[in-house]
Amino acid sequence: MFFVAAPLIFVAAFGSCVVLAQAARRRPLGLALVLGAALLVFLETLLLNGLSVFHAAGRTGVLLGNVAIVLAGFAVTKWRRIDLPKARWPVGASGPWFFPLAVLGFLAAVSAVAYLPNNWDSMTYHLARVAHWYQNHSVFLYPSNIVRQVSLAPGAEHLLFVLQVMAGSDAYANMVQFAAWVILVAATPALARTFGAPRRLAMWGALMIAAAPMAILQASSTQNDLVAAVMGLAMVVASVSFLHRSSHWRPADLALMVVVVTAGLLVKPTSVFASAPFLIWGMVRTLKDFAKVSSWRRIGPVLLALALALGALGPSQWAQKASPEASAILKPYLYLGVGEVGASEVGDRMVNSLRGMVRNVPVFTKAADWMSPPVTIGCDKANSLCLRLNWQTLNEDLTGNPGLALVFIFAVVVACFRIRSLPRRAPLAILCLASSWFLFHALLRDNVWITRLQLPLFALAPMVLCAFGGSRFERGPRGLAMGLVMTVLVAHGAMAAVLNARRPVEPSKLVDARAAQSYYALGPAGVGKAHTAALAFLAKSTCRKLGLYVGENSYDYPLTWRAIQKGAQVRHVLGPDDWPCIVFSDRGPPPLRPSGEPWRQVSPTLYAVP
Repeated sequence: MFFVAAPLIFVAAFGSCVVLAQAARRRPLGLALVLGAALLVFLETLLLNGLSVFHAAGRTGVLLGNVAIVLAGFAVTKWRRIDLPKARWPVGASGPWFFPLAVLGFLAAVSAVAYLPNNWDSMTYHLARVAHWYQNHSVFLYPSNIVRQVSLAPGAEHLLFVLQVMAGSDAYANMVQFAAWVILVAATPALARTFGAPRRLAMWGALMIAAAPMAILQASSTQNDLVAAVMGLAMVVASVSFLHRSSHWRPADLALMVVVVTAGLLVKPTSVFASAPFLIWGMVRTLKDFAKVSSWRRIGPVLLALALALGALGPSQWAQKASPEASAILKPYLYLGVGEVGASEVGDRMVNSLRGMVRNVPVFTKAADWMSPPVTIGCDKANSLCLRLNWQTLNEDLTGNPGLALVFIFAVVVACFRIRSLPRRAPLAILCLASSWFLFHALLRDNVWITRLQLPLFALAPMVLCAFGGSRFERGPRGLAMGLVMTVLVAHGAMAAVLNARRPVEPSKLVDARAAQSYYALGPAGVGKAHTAALAFLAKSTCRKLGLYVGENSYDYPLTWRAIQKGAQVRHVLGPDDWPCIVFSDRGPPPLRPSGEPWRQVSPTLYAVP
């Protein structure tokens, strides 16, 4: 029963959050969806933090909390008389774009539904932390050998946890990112229209993001980059109320802004990097008006939102402070502070924006290596960008987005020539997009996985269609050219979905996609057999306490989750520990027991009490 009810309650909670967002200010439904997603992350985090204080983040507590969210949305619907079926769509739901969107959605859905989670990052920390939360009935800090499990932003994993704890299964884990993909596609036309894109051309923007290879590959993964892209988009949508000179913002708008930014920080800071210029644009226009606000009645909602934001962010920030190793993990990927930047560092940040582009735009790899730093993270060759990885691998960590990048560049060039004929908001939007790109790459160093981290930027890219505002680009020969371009983009996206390295849409492989071995697709050699052997030994023994003495990049999730499903408890071993009676180790003999007794080695990776 719970297996069926869990996704229904989760979707109802999301719908309730959309209603709450619409109660603050009526928006086109596509834009309300992204705000609803951000509000859902925020409320689920508050719920889980509150339940975790009492170690009550189990099925009953989470179920009742989500029912409360649903009831809140229902009450607001009756109070404000919000009629969602009549919400405004920016374009019709039919057209030449509908069929290719349906094909891409079908392929992504098949991949998401058919396979067990098997993403490398998820096996090491995204879903691994979910499994430990599931066992602990708490999302708070726990001992772990894998620092990323306890130190990186947990917002997207909170959604994964809510589904998993209500259903008692990870069958729906891939659907969170798929839902984020759907939300991005639904919101893109309204976003493009908001900044001046022609009505018909705006819908082509949905195809641009839907067919981006990285987006379509992420749509069936259990990472957090598409969720982060939705959060970045939500920040832009929340800023719209403040961007126009004649707009009259309300306290609810500013409170919603606080909630959305908090949700972005909870999921992934890259979402804030991507949307920062829009946030700054909105805040600059608002400061003068806000300074005139003296009524506590008007400031009250903002103060309440700030207090709730502290409640949502506090535990995750404390976990980062309690894990000093976290800064060591992130440091290679980030540029140093302003006080440590020299002339060469400033120049490197500028060049880094080009590096980020050439990882998506087809170029000769040797010609691009001139801009390579001495060492590129993830590349095993000195003075090289290893661009081949972004072109030869169809998985959710490396693939580039050439079509979307080229359309973006072309539209920016067009905007430069048409700037005088565009509405004022269009050039400012394009300037903010360009600023987002430079800011993003001025903060994050180049690495071979950067195309995945860029997804919040690419989610905003269709906004650049405002460069064609006031034109009839969608008609005649130019419309035919656009149709051909979109055909190529869709073909590339469909190819990426079908040939997905970890979750291909191939009938012969779909047959065994739900087998336990699917967790280990493209994983380290032998890890699946080692886990199965450990579980078999655990089943034959009377021990129900399994310790993990593993490395930073070890596959934690499959073993932990499978052991929990068999009734065992799992805990990481950080030092001498007499709690476990069996220890799985891929680092050699675990630390001696507190009594000084050595462990009895059962296999190369398994140790038991003497």
